[in-house]
Amino acid sequence: GCVSASITSSTRERKSKAYLFIKHGRLFLKHNTLAEDVPICVAMKAMGVESDMEFVQSVGSEPEVMDALALSLEEPTRL
Repeated sequence: GCVSASITSSTRERKSKAYLFIKHGRLFLKHNTLAEDVPICVAMKAMGVESDMEFVQSVGSEPEVMDALALSLEEPTRL
């Protein structure tokens, strides 16, 4: 998929790299400590985001992102 954002974090002991990208029309998180790509909505719910509205407000309103979010918001209900 096309990378939408990349995040790099480092401490004295460890470096981590994460990417947000669109795959199959959905937003995913890829992190160097995770074996598989995680749907972004699942990751956000795991971090305490309680409502879909809160999630949408934190991500952005660009048309491509909004289209990917529409499909991504369905992901946690399928798991």
